[in-house]
Amino acid sequence: MSAAYEEVGTQDNGLVGEAAVAVVSASQAAKVLKISITRLHALLDKKRIQGAYKCGNGRGVWLIPVGKNGKPRVLPSTAPVGRPRKKAN
Repeated sequence: MSAAYEEVGTQDNGLVGEAAVAVVSASQAAKVLKISITRLHALLDKKRIQGAYKCGNGRGVWLIPVGKNGKPRVLPSTAPVGRPRKKAN
């Protein structure tokens, strides 16, 4: 795990023989990914951070699992790339 942040906690994944998953807060994940907290929240809203979930009542706190490299897994965008082509008449 990276020394850039402290571990928030671990999540028991319920699997026998598997290690517990380390989770971090949104602000810690943003630091590790070197993006703003606003950008991270946009990724969270689009469900592009794998395994992230909200914990607590009301506003809640985002808990984001990190891999062995100490970073959360960000899924690729599904948006089309580039500018749409003009239709032929």
